[in-house]
Amino acid sequence: MTTALIVGVVDIAEFSELAGLRLAIPWAFDGYQALWLTLALASMFGGALLALAQRDLKRMLAFSTIDDMATCF
Repeated sequence: MTTALIVGVVDIAEFSELAGLRLAIPWAFDGYQALWLTLALASMFGGALLALAQRDLKRMLAFSTIDDMATCF
């Protein structure tokens, strides 16, 4: 239960940090859509596949966080 709560808080924090970063330095995102899309897809599929291969709940939630972070891009 505690691990799931921590993962949920981390997911919300990283989403708000990325949203703030897009507002603070928009030039880092302009013109690099292909790079960000490639990075997001690699993280999303890699995190999902690694999460599916885990038997330990904490490791599964950790890889799920990587997967969730990729969807914020």
